[in-house]
Amino acid sequence: MRDLAVSFSKWKLPLVVLLCILVGVSGAFCLIYVTFSPAFPRREVKPLVAVLRVEGPILSSDVTRAYVEEIQEMLRNDSMKAVVLVIDSPGGEVTQIEHIYMELLELKRVKPLVASAIRALSGGYYIAVAADYIYALPSSRVGNIGVIAQWPQAQPLSEQVLESGVYKM
Repeated sequence: MRDLAVSFSKWKLPLVVLLCILVGVSGAFCLIYVTFSPAFPRREVKPLVAVLRVEGPILSSDVTRAYVEEIQEMLRNDSMKAVVLVIDSPGGEVTQIEHIYMELLELKRVKPLVASAIRALSGGYYIAVAADYIYALPSSRVGNIGVIAQWPQAQPLSEQVLESGVYKM
């Protein structure tokens, strides 16, 4: 009886290896058949219209980088045949807005670009101008491209200089 157990254990490992090889080879043949068989036609990728939502103020380079990466992905993706911008933004920092605008001009050279304005104020409108067409409802808030520069008012502070003695300021 013991000889039978030793004899069986000698064949156990080669039998398992052979079984794994057979399963792997048959799986590979099935995969090749399914991939290249006319009975299983390939699905064609249908043309897509991409939507890029520009929302909120654009104040940081992180926000800009996220939009630029999305735009570059739309440039690379051949199944995306057109892009619709949905803009709900009051604008933001001019350098960040201009970076997005320049990327959209690159996209516009390759694919049709249309903007839908919900709220496109200042820099939001600057982004919309990159599109071939801008659509807005009568209730949409659409503003001009403007820059507001702000400087701290230092004069009132200079009038509040305190002196603690004759020779001290």
